[in-house]
Amino acid sequence: MINKQRIREEFVAFVGVTAETRAEREAADLLKQRLTGLQADVREDNAGEKIGGNCGNVLAYIKGNRPDAPVLMLSAHLDCVAPCAGIKPRFKDGLITSGGDTVLGSDDKAGVVAILEAIRVMREQKLPHGDLQLVFTVAEEGGLHGAKSLERESLKADLGYVLDAEGPPGEVVTITPGQDSIHVIMHGKTAHAGMAPEEGLNAIVLAGKALAQLQQGRIDEETTANVGLISGGIATNIVPDKVEISCEARSRNPEKLTRQTRHMAETFQRVAAAYGGKAEVDIK
Repeated sequence: MINKQRIREEFVAFVGVTAETRAEREAADLLKQRLTGLQADVREDNAGEKIGGNCGNVLAYIKGNRPDAPVLMLSAHLDCVAPCAGIKPRFKDGLITSGGDTVLGSDDKAGVVAILEAIRVMREQKLPHGDLQLVFTVAEEGGLHGAKSLERESLKADLGYVLDAEGPPGEVVTITPGQDSIHVIMHGKTAHAGMAPEEGLNAIVLAGKALAQLQQGRIDEETTANVGLISGGIATNIVPDKVEISCEARSRNPEKLTRQTRHMAETFQRVAAAYGGKAEVDIK
C-alpha cells in the first residue's frame, strides 16, 4: 500500500531543512506546501510569538467521506535536537543513519513523513475515513512548548495518535510519564571569603545540603527524579549569595508525581530556612 521510495525521498527532504527548536520555519513552510498539495485546510497558529520562536504550530484539517466516523487526530513535532543542521543521511543495509557529525532527525521527521504518506495513500486508494485533524507542533524538545501553546478550542478530534516513539511499526505506547520541571534559586548572603566569611551564608553550600537530602534517581517503578543543572558564584574570594538549580520529576502516576515534586520543593525550602536563607521554587 505504501510507496517506500516516496517515503525515503520525503524523509531526505525534511531532514535536509533546518529545524532546531524555536527555528522550525523552513520545515514548517515545506510541510504547509505538502499539506496544501493534499487539499488540506492549513493554518499556522501564533505559538511562535508566545515562545520566542520563528514559527507556530501547523494545523490542518481534511474533510472525511464517512460522516459517521470519529474525528481522528494525527500529530508529530517539527523540531529536533541539535546538532541538526546540514544533516547528510546515509543508506546501508536497509537502514538510514546520519553522517556521524549530526543527529539524523528521525525524531520526529519520521512521524511527519509517516502522516503525509498515510494521507497520500488514503487519497490514491480512495479509502473511507472520517474527518482528520493534523497537528504538527514546534519546540517539543526541551519542554513541549509548542503543544502547551496550542489553542485547545481548535482541537476537535475524538481520538488521536501521536507518531513520536521508538519501537517496531505497529507498536502502540498507551501511557507515558507526566513531568514537572523544578527551578530553584537558593539565596544566601554575600561576604568577603578572606576577610569576613562568617558574615556570609554560602548559597552553594546550602544547595549542597538540600541536594544531599533529596530522593532522586529511580524512586519506584513509575517515578524518577533528576538534578540536571546547577550554577552559582562569581569568584573564589566571595561567599556566593545565590545558586540556581534545575531539576525534574517524572511519573506515570499523577499522585506520585505531585508527591515527588512537593518533596523536592519542600526540601530546598526547609533547608534554606533552617540556615537563615531562602529558596525560591518555580514549578512548571
